[in-house]
Amino acid sequence: MALEKHADQNARISDADPNIVAFEMIEDGKVIHAEFGATRLGPVEFFESHRDVIEGTAKQTYERLSEPTEHLRMTDEDFAAPGSRANASDELN
Repeated sequence: MALEKHADQNARISDADPNIVAFEMIEDGKVIHAEFGATRLGPVEFFESHRDVIEGTAKQTYERLSEPTEHLRMTDEDFAAPGSRANASDELN
């Protein structure tokens, strides 16, 4: 699986939940809708300042899935997973 950054990626507050930040990535030409919980730093600002960590964690979380999906929701556990690009769970609380 080759999950990549979506060319026009913009982090934004989820339409469904104001506590969720949504963004897109691409895997084999298909758009994957990714989400993670908002933070005390401000969700979109947090995404922009931690873009590499979040994108890297999204890739690793997606690669651990047993089946491909078009929707990926990351939790603190994904950021703290062994071998995670960064153990950023403390920054997400």
